[in-house]
Amino acid sequence: LVPPSATPEAPLVFLEAQMQDQPEFYGRFWSELFLYLYRRAIRDQQWQAIVIFPDRATEHWDARYAPLFGLPIVHRVYLEDLATHPAPSVGLQLLRLVVAEPAVVRQQAQHLARRAHADPAALPLPLPDLLNLLETILAYRLPSLAHAEIQAMLGLTHNDLKQSRFYQEVFAEGQKEGLEKGQKEGLEKG
Repeated sequence: LVPPSATPEAPLVFLEAQMQDQPEFYGRFWSELFLYLYRRAIRDQQWQAIVIFPDRATEHWDARYAPLFGLPIVHRVYLEDLATHPAPSVGLQLLRLVVAEPAVVRQQAQHLARRAHADPAALPLPLPDLLNLLETILAYRLPSLAHAEIQAMLGLTHNDLKQSRFYQEVFAEGQKEGLEKGQKEGLEKG
């Protein structure tokens, strides 16, 4: 993550979400990080490394890189630790959905949707974008649910759906396919 041009003194952040079991993860991660710094000839810019794991069991400790873990610019985050956070933000609640047990995902998503509808001004992103993200997470976490079931679970109205980027992209794609099909049929008849 490159700092915004308005705050060039902010550090360059190397962020990786490692959700799968990969024994050689750290070798690849550090190699890519240091190769990036070398190739870009970054000398004066501060940097930080952040790795996100769903739980400690997914991380494979590698003693070869142990000295790096002690640096104050290296952070390892375990989503399982966030489950007990007393007052989670909306962003933290979204992350919890990624690692929560399927049995509680539905309840947590409904709570988050109610919270978002009740106070859209307090959200870190526009309500339609948050709902779109929430729908996407649920589609992956609860693949047995139909789209209509997810919408009902989140209390989405037809207007909410029409405002979502997903709906707008699918609608535009359908229009384009309809035009192409119409043009093709016109050529075949003519």
